[in-house]
Amino acid sequence: MLKVINDVKKINKLQHKLRKKSKFNNNWYQAQLQIAKLHFKIANLRKNTLHKLTTCLAKKHDTIVIEELNVSGMMANRQLAKVIQYLGFYVYRII
Repeated sequence: MLKVINDVKKINKLQHKLRKKSKFNNNWYQAQLQIAKLHFKIANLRKNTLHKLTTCLAKKHDTIVIEELNVSGMMANRQLAKVIQYLGFYVYRII
């Protein structure tokens, strides 16, 4: 998760630099490409982590029970909001 946090910080910096560039010139397109690559990297890290976790749970346990959580209520807590967004509870159910 630490890698993802660092990558999110990089995206924020790149987006700030992108705002300062003139639209539709070569440097703007290069900055857009860098941001897209980081988004792709973060998405793959999340998918990989979720897949490893669910595979491990499925191999070790016969029955898995999923609890209904009040995610919107948990998102109201500012300290937990980013972590809860990153976890993607719904994806656990799909996998």
